[in-house]
Amino acid sequence: PDAVQRASGAPLIRDPACFQETGVPGLQRITSCCAAPGKRLRWRMTEHFFAYILTNRPKGVLYVGVTNNLARRIWEHRTKVVPGFTSKYGVTRLVYFEEYASILEARAREQTLKHWRRAWKFKLIEGMNPTWRDLYDELILL
Repeated sequence: PDAVQRASGAPLIRDPACFQETGVPGLQRITSCCAAPGKRLRWRMTEHFFAYILTNRPKGVLYVGVTNNLARRIWEHRTKVVPGFTSKYGVTRLVYFEEYASILEARAREQTLKHWRRAWKFKLIEGMNPTWRDLYDELILL
């Protein structure tokens, strides 16, 4: 299998044939073709990236961001762990998000959305979430 060494010396496996779907979204098992003799099979999380929009109220202040862990990042906004724009303006309501397989795609979409007019963002949000409900509670292991 195609493997390279990490800084720690552990192999980083890149051969897609070495991964087996588990039935749990985002979780894959490393198959025996890549496990060293006598070693246990390991698990890995597949990468997911998100572009998202937060607000403080319907048609209020908007914040566009990107992350690889949407539930954690929204929690950080809600608890004001990181000082900044969202903490200052109370922007904690998740009203829109899109999922990407690549961070480059997610960042490109974030930059596109940041340059959109407010009215365009409102139309985008209302297409998926017409009542501007908070989607945070509906996130299930993304």
